[in-house]
Amino acid sequence: MVTRKVLIVDDSEVEFEILKSLFAKNSFHQYKLSWVKTKSEAVSKILSNEYDVHIVDYNLGQDSGIDLIKEVKEKGCGDPFILLTSFGHEAVDREAQALGVDEYIIKEDLSFYTLDKSIRYALERKKTESIFMEQQAKLLKSIKMSMLGELVSGVAHEVNNPISLLSLLLANMKKKALMGKLTGEDAVNLLEKAETTVKRMSKITASLTRYSRNSELDPFERVDFKTLVDEAVEICFGKIRSNRIKIDIGPISKGNYIDCRPGEIIQVLVNIINNAVDEVLKFEDKWIKITSTESVNYFEINIIDSGRGISSELQEKIYTPFFTTKKADGGTGLGLSISKSIIESHSGKMNFGLSEEGNTRVRISIPKDAKSFQPLKRKVLVVDDKKKMRALFATILEEKNCLVYEASDYSEALLKLRKNEDIGKIVLDTDISGFELDNFISIVSQLETYPEIALIGDSLKFAAEIESLNDNVYYTLFQKPFDTAKLIDFCLEDRGQLG
Repeated sequence: MVTRKVLIVDDSEVEFEILKSLFAKNSFHQYKLSWVKTKSEAVSKILSNEYDVHIVDYNLGQDSGIDLIKEVKEKGCGDPFILLTSFGHEAVDREAQALGVDEYIIKEDLSFYTLDKSIRYALERKKTESIFMEQQAKLLKSIKMSMLGELVSGVAHEVNNPISLLSLLLANMKKKALMGKLTGEDAVNLLEKAETTVKRMSKITASLTRYSRNSELDPFERVDFKTLVDEAVEICFGKIRSNRIKIDIGPISKGNYIDCRPGEIIQVLVNIINNAVDEVLKFEDKWIKITSTESVNYFEINIIDSGRGISSELQEKIYTPFFTTKKADGGTGLGLSISKSIIESHSGKMNFGLSEEGNTRVRISIPKDAKSFQPLKRKVLVVDDKKKMRALFATILEEKNCLVYEASDYSEALLKLRKNEDIGKIVLDTDISGFELDNFISIVSQLETYPEIALIGDSLKFAAEIESLNDNVYYTLFQKPFDTAKLIDFCLEDRGQLG
């Protein structure tokens, strides 16, 4: 019988003993239990990768189970997590789901059956995900190798030429030496030519090595974009020349540095250039042109070929996985789909269009500094006198790329507004004791950004509160008990009702 190692994270020894007694009822599987009480203890235990599954209580005293799971997942732990909570709350459920928690169990529903089932399902899900990721990695590698196979004859030709030249240089050197006619100057001259030839071969093989390896997990590097373009062209050059295609690489000055995974960007460029080669073979006039421009934040490259553009119908399908216009043995239909996802993972954009002359153009825009060039965050102020509710909303909204400010009373809310006048949404519990709603509404109405307010309160009080709303205030009413999902949607959507 396989022993499953389980880590239980709970600040209550009583709760641990209850779980222990439930596991003791098991007659189907063998479990080895370990227990820790605090978040700090749990982090090191979980990151040791020693356990098959982790059972985490939502409430860990000063900390929360959600914070624990978020921290270890950010550090690369993907092992199954089961979250236990004393109450069923939709917001907690959504929060757990957003973090990738495998199972969510309310304690009053806890039994050995639900616990055992949750563990089995979580482990099975992990196994399925591992198989999927493995198959996906194999598929990506096979696509890359397939493309490399198309290019390999041209690459072999490119390597064979310098090898032949190197052989001639060495033969000439040997002949002169045997005849006693090899001067020091001759030797230096021949060796310099040989060195240049070796560097040429080294450059080709280095480009191929960078292209062929799996770079998905590589860290971002600061790289000169010209180097990446040169390496991609180097890989494709044999195929370009053997098909007598003219290639014009416009001036791409050195010093245009970007943050990227170099191997992935080379993969994208090789894919697009290779597609351009296949496309222009249909025409008598065969050429490919590579140009570049830059702005303050972006570096942009255009790959233009002698094709006549892509129809609007095809543009709608072109990024769809497995869609291809090539013959059955000519492509998988995954190249552009993968290329687009790679560029987007670099906070960039990729699109098809026409050049000024009406030829097919692929444009790639990549931020020069991908780390700082992130999408703007929507700013939300959460005003509630209950710390747990503020923390709950903050966790969920931050997962949705929001910047959350918290306030517990009227004075703190005004202070946060004055310091951050570009706050776009306010979530306000109107049941806070002593909260001066009229004055708050009046101040909000004077802000240039006109933030929208979610008013949460008791239905009997709402009638009087609505009467006090200024005509220049945008608001949405949420009557207790309210739908948490709708409140989160409110924070993420654009302008609502004008009072």
